[in-house]
This record gives sequence, C-alpha cells and structure tokens, in this order.
Amino acid sequence: MKRALVLGSCTFQQPGARVGIQFIALGLSQRGWDVDYISQPSSPFDCLSSSRRWRYQKAWSKDPKPFVISDTLREFVPRAPFPMRPLLLRWPFQLNIYRKMAPSFITETEYDLCVNDTSSAFMYGPKVKTPIRILRYNDKIDGFGERISSVLINEFHRQLSAELYKDVWAVTDGLKEHALTLSPNTPAETIPNGVEVSRYVDAAKTSEKEEKSAVFVGTCAEWVDAEIMAQAARELPDWTFHLYGPGFENLEGPNNLQIHGPIPFEKVPKVLAKAKVGLVPFKEVRDLLDDCERPLKFYEYLAANCGVAVTEVGGFRKGMGHWATFGSCAKSYAEAIKEAAEMNDKRDPKKVRTFLAECSWSHRLDQMCQRLQEAGVKL
Repeated sequence: MKRALVLGSCTFQQPGARVGIQFIALGLSQRGWDVDYISQPSSPFDCLSSSRRWRYQKAWSKDPKPFVISDTLREFVPRAPFPMRPLLLRWPFQLNIYRKMAPSFITETEYDLCVNDTSSAFMYGPKVKTPIRILRYNDKIDGFGERISSVLINEFHRQLSAELYKDVWAVTDGLKEHALTLSPNTPAETIPNGVEVSRYVDAAKTSEKEEKSAVFVGTCAEWVDAEIMAQAARELPDWTFHLYGPGFENLEGPNNLQIHGPIPFEKVPKVLAKAKVGLVPFKEVRDLLDDCERPLKFYEYLAANCGVAVTEVGGFRKGMGHWATFGSCAKSYAEAIKEAAEMNDKRDPKKVRTFLAECSWSHRLDQMCQRLQEAGVKL
C-alpha cells in the first residue's frame, strides 16, 4: 500500500466544514492510500484555552497517539514551542525548532507522496522523505499581511522558487499564474474547490423556499461587507435577510434584517435550502480577493437551489460568470438580489446538476489523481 503524508491545518476532531486539504486526505485514503494527516501544531499556550486544551493534551501527553479517522487515515497533532504569531515567529532559525519538535515519523518514514497547502505545516515539507511533493495552492499567503509571520511567507516563497514541488494544484487561474511566476519550471494546473453536493441537494429536496428571502452563513470577517447587506435590506423592505454567524451582533439595520448568531454545521444545508438567494457580500481588503474566483459559498448556494448575489470585487465575475448576479453598491446589490431570484427560477435543473457534478469533491479528486499519474505516481 502506498503511503502519503498530508500537511494540513484543520482537525477532523471538531464539527464544522472541512477544508480542501482534508478532502484530499480523505480521498487518498478512500482510494487505497495509507495516509498520515498533520493538523495545526499545539504549543503550551493551548493549555490556557478551553477550546484548544484538548489539542494540548493530545500533543503533549507522555505517549502521544494519533486520532484514528479510519483504517487508512490517522491525524497527528505535532508539538510547537510557541504559537506561530508574527510577534513570536520573527527569525528563520525558529522554523528549525518547530521541525525538531515534530513527530519523528515525519522525517523517518519514506512516503510515496507528500501534499500540503499554504497553511503553516508546509514548513515540515523539506524534511520529508518523498520523491513527490505537491502544493495545493489555496491562498496567496502574502495577502494576509500582519496575520501571517513574514518568516512563513518568505519560507513559502523559498520552497516554491527552489522547485521543491513536483506539481502545483492552484484553486484559481490567478494563483496558478502566481505560482508560475515564482517557479516557472514547476508544472501547475487550476483545480478549483469542490463541494459536498449531496448534503445540500438532499436538504433542498425536502424544504420549501421562503419567497423573497436572502441568507448569509459565516463569520463576519474583515472581508465580509456587513453594511451592504444592511443597506440592501433597506432597499428591499419586502424581503427578509437572514444572517447566521458570529460578529453581526452590533450590526444596525431595518426590521427585515434578522441576525441569528452561529448555528451548528449540520444545520447549514437546511438553512440554505429555505432561502431564495444566497449572499456573497465581500469587500476588498489588502488584495486578499484578487485571486479569489469561487468561494465555497457559491457552490453551496447552487447545490441548495439558491440564486447567488455577489459584490463586484476580486475575480468573482470571472469565476462565477452567468451563475451569479453582481452589484457594487447598496442599490445595485439589491437589484442583483432580485435578479438572482428570478434567474434561479428560470435555470435548467439539468444544467445545474451537470455543473455541480463537475464541482463535486469526487470529480476534483479524479482530476488530482490524473495529475499524480502525469507526475509519475502509479496509482
């Protein structure tokens, strides 16, 4: 059985949406690979956090053992001397401390394949014994500015420029071009994000739509334009706007703007299935969205049989095209919301199913396996 090391970030141990690198680990294990998955390192500071204490206990026990996800997939939580915050991670030599504290099997095992994304665990890559390293280029790491240590940013660029990867799987065309700029001799291909289609399609089949309703589910992060949703609600007083997630508590808006707070991951499909339109109200922050074309919400909304109304930023129009409507101010965004509902009613269900099948994680993994074969991996 072939062995793969997947260097990720998010854990399989907590409920919530899985990210792309987790689907890759799962997909490889389901296709006959024996997979070790590395999640975010744990520092002693984790013992001070009620939400992260379990990671500390797992990583710092006398005899740390993996989480067994399946017969062919295990998750390991490595140790770290301190959190990878910019104020603490300031010099390149500190990365060697992290690497020395990693589980010994990372450097001792001979793997047939190593896959990583742009999360911090990529730093372990140069120490891994493998003939093939793959980069899943999911985010432009230097776009996160002060939230990411410059040491990590420089190390990422160094590894890519040094041609340490056999292939690059970029989530967008923009990231593919950026990878080729840094490493012209490393093959690169665009393989977008995928979606767990069945979760949302099944919920949509058993739910009735609330007419003239729009929904947003997610954290009110710095790139989310909460104000444009409040303004659009004022423009559309006969619509109801449902906002689910943390950070909206202080948002002021009309009575038709309903703030619900966070909801469990398993309830998201039902919530989306009841809405007529899904909202992607993002704004540009430090060029974060320059290379963003299709956020995961886009796929989820389509699978839940929602229209999609998007703000005019980044590469959204290029990525979503005729599947979405667009607005750049409160008035035009309100019009885009109405147009999205009308367009979704006229959409051919067969074309939607075909498009979603092409965007499913199963299809994305087929594309990745094809790239592996082209890179010389015998599957």
